[in-house]
Amino acid sequence: MEDFGHMKCVSCDMNVTGKAWGHSHNLPKGRFKFLETEPRNIGPRCQDWGNHHGCHEKLDNMEIEEIVKFKDFPEIMEYRYDVAPEEYNKMVMAIIEPGLVIKIDYYEEG
Repeated sequence: MEDFGHMKCVSCDMNVTGKAWGHSHNLPKGRFKFLETEPRNIGPRCQDWGNHHGCHEKLDNMEIEEIVKFKDFPEIMEYRYDVAPEEYNKMVMAIIEPGLVIKIDYYEEG
């Protein structure tokens, strides 16, 4: 916000200033209460507003064909890989099952 004078959705870059937005958790706070305030788990995302279907709802509803288009999708996957491998694996399976082709490997080779 300090760079542009407005706040952008981390997933689609929509200017959310004056519109519906909220802090969105990468890993749901209901199942990952201990990560509720962890900075890497939180980002501003647009919500449903007028005819706009928000990224917050897309992530909450696991709309995988939309999530893979998010600008922060690599960060979402990397975070899940680092913090909750079982959730990373669920996301990978949700990507593979409909045959989506994207980069999903976030392990470090060494």
